[in-house]
Amino acid sequence: MESKVKNLFGLIQNPIISSIALHSFVHGYNKIAINRENTLKYPKMEYLFYVLPIVYHQRSLDTFVSARSMQRALEGDNSITIGLQERAIKMINQTYEGMNVSFSKNLLTINKQNMTIELLYLSKRIPLPKNMKKYDLLKIQRCAVQLGNIFAKTDERNLQIYLNIRF
Repeated sequence: MESKVKNLFGLIQNPIISSIALHSFVHGYNKIAINRENTLKYPKMEYLFYVLPIVYHQRSLDTFVSARSMQRALEGDNSITIGLQERAIKMINQTYEGMNVSFSKNLLTINKQNMTIELLYLSKRIPLPKNMKKYDLLKIQRCAVQLGNIFAKTDERNLQIYLNIRF
């Protein structure tokens, strides 16, 4: 168990991993939102501040990686929302570092008009190098995509209610 915690801590400290998670979230969001009317096609910037606190939290990661909706995720374990707002505040710097890597590598961009984070290239998920294809990293990437799907399907008010957060 100690090595798993140590491994996850190493992933959390790596801005490249954060960038991959944020890109995957935006990709997952866009994949659903592009086909929905009256929905932004990309996530609002403030949504990204909740990605890392979810994908870097083991129970949340395990819950959201296979969930198809917010209700299903919370049915499995509604305690994952406890402390989410505080975790988001603590991880602000890691989120900014991940966004900076994504912006500097031309993976993501900011639409200043509506303050959304957009993909520069409509591509699939970022391919992981073979030496980085550890189970935890793949799971983080998959969870971020799934989380983006869920955020795109859920209106902002319900996101705040379900996750007990404020934008």
